[in-house]
Amino acid sequence: MLKTSILLPVLLATLIATPAFADPGAAPPDKAAPQQRFQQKRAEILRKRLGLDEKRASEVEKVLNKYAPERKKLRQSIAEQQKTLRELLQKNSDDQAGYKRALDALTDSMTKLNTLRQQEQGELSKLMTPKQQAQLLEVMLKARKGMRGMHGPKHHDKP
Repeated sequence: MLKTSILLPVLLATLIATPAFADPGAAPPDKAAPQQRFQQKRAEILRKRLGLDEKRASEVEKVLNKYAPERKKLRQSIAEQQKTLRELLQKNSDDQAGYKRALDALTDSMTKLNTLRQQEQGELSKLMTPKQQAQLLEVMLKARKGMRGMHGPKHHDKP
């Protein structure tokens, strides 16, 4: 039960993460349209599929948007440290200090991201029932899988 109570909030927060720009008007032209479509789709899901009224859906969106910039920053840090580790491994480096720095930074960013997700989930749990949270998790998981397909597979094993 404890694992589920920790895992569900982490997964929910991961899957409902918003893209980089909280203000679609501030996004570069090539990024604004997808961001706007994403927010419109999310708004539709919150209201129609989850049955949230306008006020509650707006409150949920505010929570999601509140945590998005820091979540993005931490995800970028995680990706950078993972890239550093891959590069060290590909070079067959013996730079133990380099590995340690990258691993320490990776662990730190992952810990901060988990803490951020728990804070976000704590706020969302005050606005949504557990069933609504699970429904949102399911819908966003499908959406995230679809978005991954649009960008193609990741190639971490490339030389």
